[in-house]
Amino acid sequence: MAKGGRPRKHDPLADDISFAIEAMKNKEAISLLTDVSVDILDGEGRTPLIYASFSGNLEILQWLIHQGAQLDVQDRNGFCALHAASQNGHVKVLEVLLRSGANPNLTDAHGNGPLWTATIKSRGDDSVPSLLIHHGADPDHMNNAGKSPKDAMALIRKNLKLMADQENIDQA
Repeated sequence: MAKGGRPRKHDPLADDISFAIEAMKNKEAISLLTDVSVDILDGEGRTPLIYASFSGNLEILQWLIHQGAQLDVQDRNGFCALHAASQNGHVKVLEVLLRSGANPNLTDAHGNGPLWTATIKSRGDDSVPSLLIHHGADPDHMNNAGKSPKDAMALIRKNLKLMADQENIDQA
């Protein structure tokens, strides 16, 4: 279950770094990161790599990896950089993370891996889920509710077909 409550105490510089990364102010982010660990945590336990993945900031992501950022850090809810990139369909970010050795089977507090996140957000587009599977993500992994990404994709396809059939009926 996700952990609620207030953010943990942390270095306020972590917030400045995350804002710079999300705003694509890369020079500012790098400048702020020069005096701290590239794996500095904010109050949610998120690293700059997670923020770069979430925002699709490929330049900072590559810089962080080159500086030795840990690829598989999970925030206090178990969300990692691959979850963040999968959620937003950032294919190039995913490719870099996976080629660099990120674990495609880390699970969050609900037992969902990046493949689950990608599948739910895919709306029937298999490109991101396929990329994760190609790099070893397990489509049969069951989450805490006993559902797998394969189950989710089957349901999404069924619903998309029902919607298309309904649209065809409405047009007839």
